[in-house]
Amino acid sequence: MSDQEFDALPVSEQESIRAKQNQFADEIKAALQATHKLERDATKDLANLEKEVAEYTINNKMTEMEERYCTVTSVIEFLRAVKNDILENLPEFLLSHKAGVEQPVYKGNDFLKDTT
Repeated sequence: MSDQEFDALPVSEQESIRAKQNQFADEIKAALQATHKLERDATKDLANLEKEVAEYTINNKMTEMEERYCTVTSVIEFLRAVKNDILENLPEFLLSHKAGVEQPVYKGNDFLKDTT
């Protein structure tokens, strides 16, 4: 509808159309706000899930190594420091992994490039 056609309508009909436009704009604004909240919540939930998975994975590996080196206090302290560092800097580890940066993997007595 052109401006001229709109202006030709009775005032009551113009007001009705404007009210519907305002209501529609309010509904769009509310939907966008809800979408942004869902995105924030999903991002937060994903970060929590990534941390839980990392803790589970790290704990399994660390438990094996702590059992192996249980008599060497300095190794146990080092392993715990590594674990804490990984968890505190998890986003950086995940970003490098997602970007395809090769990470060294400890296998046996050798450090090898991850081939997975």
